[in-house]
Amino acid sequence: MKVISFRNLSVQLNRSLLEILLSIYVVLGALTGIPILSHTFYFVGILVVFSSYIILYSMRGFSRKMFIVHFEILLVIFGILLGFLLRDVPFSLIFTRIMTLLCIFGITICFAPELQIDIENVLRLIRKMLLFISIVMFIDIMMQKIVGIGIWKPIMYLGYRYSGPFYDSNYAAVYLGCTLLLVVLGGGYKVGKKVFFATILLLDIFFCGSLTAFLGLFITFLMMLFLKNLSFNRIIYIHIIFLVMYVFILCLWNNNQELFYDAGIGILSKVYHEGAEAKYISLQMRFAAQYKALEIGVQSFWGEGPHQLVPQLGRDTHNSFFSIFFEEGYLGMLLIMLSLKFQARKICKLAKSMVIFVTISIFMLDIHYTTVYTILLFVIQLENIAGTKHECVYRLKGVDKYEWN
Repeated sequence: MKVISFRNLSVQLNRSLLEILLSIYVVLGALTGIPILSHTFYFVGILVVFSSYIILYSMRGFSRKMFIVHFEILLVIFGILLGFLLRDVPFSLIFTRIMTLLCIFGITICFAPELQIDIENVLRLIRKMLLFISIVMFIDIMMQKIVGIGIWKPIMYLGYRYSGPFYDSNYAAVYLGCTLLLVVLGGGYKVGKKVFFATILLLDIFFCGSLTAFLGLFITFLMMLFLKNLSFNRIIYIHIIFLVMYVFILCLWNNNQELFYDAGIGILSKVYHEGAEAKYISLQMRFAAQYKALEIGVQSFWGEGPHQLVPQLGRDTHNSFFSIFFEEGYLGMLLIMLSLKFQARKICKLAKSMVIFVTISIFMLDIHYTTVYTILLFVIQLENIAGTKHECVYRLKGVDKYEWN
């Protein structure tokens, strides 16, 4: 009995440590704007993945379904690696990209039911840490505006844009937007605290100057009114529908650029005023890069290799699907679909809103290379915690029930 108790205690400690490491990994992935932390999330993520393997091996158990899904993911990543090696690309670039893919997509091993990782606890820790960072960022911005002293200086592009410790202002706004959804829909806070934290987060997003995040949040809450029922199977359909629609509009833009120019300037002038033309030119260059990436990508099964967007296209596509398709080829797209291969039948408001917001952000930024995508996977995995099919309850302190639809 003592041996069994000791073993159970050891498993519980390992599980708790994994939950802490998972939350640290996600937050470190957000703080790539701090040079000393820019690559640390790779190593923490790999540590989590291998620690999960070791714990599962010591438990002598592994869900067959999870094994198949995870093996497929690793097999696709290995195929991507082979494709990279066929290209004349420096090994350092290959190494960083494969490390990123192993972290972002390999982290699905933590969803093995035998590990019994408390995803709710992980999300709670992530939320607390990101809220702390958002408050520090807000104080820093206020200090700069009032007394001119601050840690993270803004960049000047159609006004001052603050990014805090994040990689840039757009990525900062997406992380803050995810935190906002965790606060508003996650539960655990009384109305007063929700309003306070939501106000801080919205002000931070405003100072980031990211139209993408505000548009994404607006569309998210708008679509929540119409998407009453959403299954996990439909998540993949949503991605496919959004992608097909976007490609269609992109092709339409390519054949009617003058018409889109006039309409675009008219719309943007209401937001950016005299900076409308500069903003549209930036978008035009982005769309041109995306169209070119699509043209090249359809002809290359293995993709063009890691970090080849700017050298070949002249600029980033600012679209995660196009970036992965261009660099990792068809295997990269398969990897995304495999990462969304879950068995749960129903998801809650939090997961529903996160799917919409992150999917919209995917069409504006390289989300699949960031831990924003990890947050999405955690949230939509809530239904499968410990392999059960209980209600999707985001049980934080003081919360006993979560609302459906």
